[in-house]
Amino acid sequence: MTKNDEAGSDDGGMISSGAPLNTVGDLAENLGRVLGNTEKSLRGWFGQRDKFIKSLIEIRDRANKLLADAGHQTQQAVSAVARRRGRPPGLGKKKAAKTAKRSPGQPKGSGKKTRKGGMSPEGRARVAAAQKARWAAKRAAASGDKVGNG
Repeated sequence: MTKNDEAGSDDGGMISSGAPLNTVGDLAENLGRVLGNTEKSLRGWFGQRDKFIKSLIEIRDRANKLLADAGHQTQQAVSAVARRRGRPPGLGKKKAAKTAKRSPGQPKGSGKKTRKGGMSPEGRARVAAAQKARWAAKRAAASGDKVGNG
């Protein structure tokens, strides 16, 4: 006897289906039954999916046949619908480059401006020296507090 048998378990040795589990063979049998039912359901779903795909293929084939029977006129209509929107490529490149700087409705002079320079090397060196001096002063103050209070 196991500890669970002695203590009396809540489920009384039952599986969720309500059948008592006396041996490992019973457990294997129940597991096989569950797997078999699952496989059966999956095969049914796959069959439905295959039927659906076949019907979609038939609809596509009928539509292609109708388009081919209609001939040249439908080809022109389809190409007109699928045309690229906007200005045709290659037209007005020079004009577009000049007007692309400023959005419509914006005042003159508000277009994109090119960024000029940055800091000069001398200015960068001055900022670096000032920052090093600040950190040195802060370190000196922090070490002075520790020495004085210790």
